[in-house]
Amino acid sequence: MARTPLYTLSKYGMTMLTLGLAAQTHPRPVAVNCLWPRTTIATAAVQNILGGSATMAVSRRPEIMADAAHVILSWDATETTGKCFIDDDVLRSAGVTDFSVYRYGKVEGSQLKIDLFLSGGRTSMTRPCRVRPGRSSVPKRCPGRRGQG
Repeated sequence: MARTPLYTLSKYGMTMLTLGLAAQTHPRPVAVNCLWPRTTIATAAVQNILGGSATMAVSRRPEIMADAAHVILSWDATETTGKCFIDDDVLRSAGVTDFSVYRYGKVEGSQLKIDLFLSGGRTSMTRPCRVRPGRSSVPKRCPGRRGQG
C-alpha cells in the first residue's frame, strides 16, 4: 500500500460508496455496483504516468470496460446490487470467449499486466468478487461474442 496510497484509497472509497448506496432504500429499484479491470487499461494515465508504451503494450483497450458495463446495466436492478465485478468475468458470464480483441498490443493474453489489486498483480490486497451471471446480454458489436470473429 505504501507505493499506491491514492489508488488504494480510490478503490476502497468506491467500494464503500457502492456498498453504502446499495444498502439504502430507494423508491425505485436502483442497482449500485463496481466494475474493476482485470488488467491495466490503455488510457492516457497509463501512457503518461504508469509506464508509457511498455505498459500500454501489455494493457487492454477501454472497450472491455464499456462492454462489461453494458452487460451489468442490462441486469435486473433488484437482483444485482452492492457487488464488485471484474470486467472479463462479467463478459465471460455473458458468453464472451475471445478476449484477444481487447488487447491494445500484440502480446499473448498471459503477458497482460494484471491490476495490482488482483491475484497476480504487483500487490494482492483484495480478491475479485464473484460474478452472478444474471440475465445478461452482450452488445452485438462486442467482437468477443461466441460465434463471432
